[in-house]
Amino acid sequence: MASSETDKILELLFAFNMEKSYNENDNYSLLGVIIDKMMELTCADAGTLYIVDDNKLRFRIIRNKTLGLSIGENDDIILPSIVLNEKDINNYSAYAAISKEIVLVDDVYADGRYTGAKSYDGFTGYKTKSILLFPLINTVGNVIGVIQLLNATDKRTGRVRSFSGLINRDILQAVANISANVLSNVLYVKQLVDTLAERERIRSELAIANSIQTSVLPTVFPNRREFGIYAHIDAAKDVGGDFYDFFTMDDDRQAIVIGDVSGKGVPAALFMMVARTIIKNEAKYGLNTGDIFNRVNKQLCEENEACLFVTAFIGIYHVQTGILQYTNAGHNFPILRQANGGTEFLKDAVSRVLAVVDSTEYTSVEKSLDPGDILLLYTDGITEAFNTDDEQFSEERLFSLVATSNPDGTQSLVDTIVTEVERFSAGAERHDDITMLALKRNL
Repeated sequence: MASSETDKILELLFAFNMEKSYNENDNYSLLGVIIDKMMELTCADAGTLYIVDDNKLRFRIIRNKTLGLSIGENDDIILPSIVLNEKDINNYSAYAAISKEIVLVDDVYADGRYTGAKSYDGFTGYKTKSILLFPLINTVGNVIGVIQLLNATDKRTGRVRSFSGLINRDILQAVANISANVLSNVLYVKQLVDTLAERERIRSELAIANSIQTSVLPTVFPNRREFGIYAHIDAAKDVGGDFYDFFTMDDDRQAIVIGDVSGKGVPAALFMMVARTIIKNEAKYGLNTGDIFNRVNKQLCEENEACLFVTAFIGIYHVQTGILQYTNAGHNFPILRQANGGTEFLKDAVSRVLAVVDSTEYTSVEKSLDPGDILLLYTDGITEAFNTDDEQFSEERLFSLVATSNPDGTQSLVDTIVTEVERFSAGAERHDDITMLALKRNL
């Protein structure tokens, strides 16, 4: 092996060692080094490195001395990818990738097998004569890229010549193996960096969603002589669109609301905020709960390009009489824990979820609460919490817990449920918010 050839291969090995210190800011600079050294080794006027991506050859690095091109390390190359289809090959580079063979052609125009070089020449004004390609094959035998070299140049005359005789195939194979190792490791690190960046983006989005979710919810809970309210929300890692609300309508009426928006992240959190705001605004007009949801549903259906929906429950509690008027839009059945020890689901006035069908008609019903009765509203993050045996907490378990508890107030009941759900799901990953609101009639 000639000394100069040995030096070039050693430089490639050095580039491979340097790859170990590759970081996000390097982009594809090492791949540029590979092409530059390959062009030196073979006296090529032009070189291209393709990366295999989704059964296509995508341009990654382009060098062309005659055209003055040196691109690809820090920018994407906007050129059509080459489809790898063994039944329709029109490119030498595609043939090299599919056949996994080194391709050496002295005169592409005389050879005439594929039209890709001629198309390139017609587009750039370049004149391709000799071509050398070798596939880059990883350790499991998959082609991950192709290096293409054009127009070997005689150093004495400056004329284009064949690559034949400049370097033997054993050396080419050694260089190909080195290059494949470098490319494989660079792509692995790049994929790892991209994965970590995507995780950080998702983490940031979920933090924003959580901030949206918690910042709009009331946290000062009324504990009047006539009634008390307490609510709890614990956002999961994959924060969703749970919400609760309560507000005074007039001296005798208190509204309570709970809801769950489909989806996760910022879109769900924003839609939650919109739904909560519309519900509160429509409740100001003195309508019954069915008509409130009729109006809310039409507005949510108008501009719902994300195709989200909301399950929700609204109740209007009349302080003086203890009458609760309510409407359920596809939400979990509330549980009424009566002072006399009885417990029941409220299964009346249930209709479709909000934001799906604008013609849906919602109705309202009334239920009388006696002093000491507690009404529990909750989202499916409670009933669908899993344990390590892949069992759900379930409506039945929640109902039994409420029925057998002896709470002295709304917070006592909610805290008991939170404790039991956490005990049940200990060690299991949680993917949904835990949200509850409890209303108690004191007098």
